[in-house]
Amino acid sequence: YRKETGRIVVFGAGKQALWHLRLALVLRGGDVKSVTIVNRSEGRARQLIERLRQMGSASGVGDCSGVEFSVIEAAPGTTPDDESGLRADVEESDVIFCTTPSTERLFPAEWLTSERATAKTRYIAAIGSYKLNMKEIDPDFLRAVIDTPLGAYAPSQGEKKDGVIFVDSREACFLEAGELVKAKIPAEKIVEVGEFTDRLRKAGDDEAKGLKEWLANGLVLYKSVGIGIMDLSLGKVILELAGKHKVGTTLAKF
Repeated sequence: YRKETGRIVVFGAGKQALWHLRLALVLRGGDVKSVTIVNRSEGRARQLIERLRQMGSASGVGDCSGVEFSVIEAAPGTTPDDESGLRADVEESDVIFCTTPSTERLFPAEWLTSERATAKTRYIAAIGSYKLNMKEIDPDFLRAVIDTPLGAYAPSQGEKKDGVIFVDSREACFLEAGELVKAKIPAEKIVEVGEFTDRLRKAGDDEAKGLKEWLANGLVLYKSVGIGIMDLSLGKVILELAGKHKVGTTLAKF
């Protein structure tokens, strides 16, 4: 788990935004203090907030009554009326979810490379763009992650420049992740989640401790374009849970 998840910023207000926030509230609800939703339609963002409240109330988990929600109305690639407010939210964020099919960066790299922003680390998940003409994250920020100590595995160890970018599939991202391609991120700086999990499993005690510390406290950036095996794996788990809890309908000879 991330150590700090108090301040969340999400770009977009669709289903991906809903479920990223919903799972964050279920897993770390007591730690989440504020959520800023950035969307071209304030009305849709307000509907998202209401849906989250309904889901938390109905299920008894992921309650968000103690969360301060705010909405910033802005379209991708444009500057909102309250730019200073959005910049401050990004700079002070602990978690950023990017869930839009944007063809323009959602915010400039300097919002995450400024002195104020680099005073802390954060988890960033960019899962909205899935074509070469799309980009959510500024390519200049991706370069900063790998070219400067900003994204180092162990930020406390001085000037190391060993930052990487997590992906679901290296091959798929090279074909579909516009920001990665535009930033010319080399293959050795892109790590599949499965590869990292395997490395963590095989690591000795000291290495495993360092990697877990980085996951909890370092700058972690994850880019996903979606792959079929993930859908199949999740479907399998859902079926297993349904069977365990005896819910759903079994169709004979299907």
